[in-house]
Amino acid sequence: MNYDEVEEKVRAILSRHGVDVSQATHHSAFGSSELLLNSVQFMKVFVDLENAFQLEIDYTKAVPEDCRTLGSLLAYLWEQINERTGT
Repeated sequence: MNYDEVEEKVRAILSRHGVDVSQATHHSAFGSSELLLNSVQFMKVFVDLENAFQLEIDYTKAVPEDCRTLGSLLAYLWEQINERTGT
């Protein structure tokens, strides 16, 4: 799986939870108009991400308080996938 495939899967999951990802960029922050999720949706997204990527996600590292963006989530997932696969 390459980075673009990871991003595509993340965007698909967000979209299934009602997020219009067409305007979202790597700099879009969770809670902003581009990535607006309530707390229940947010947790459901992360459960779906864990299932999709077969990872246990540390939410505090995936979207740290000082950088809660789509880009930080993608970077975290990419790092975790690479650690798991040894690449």
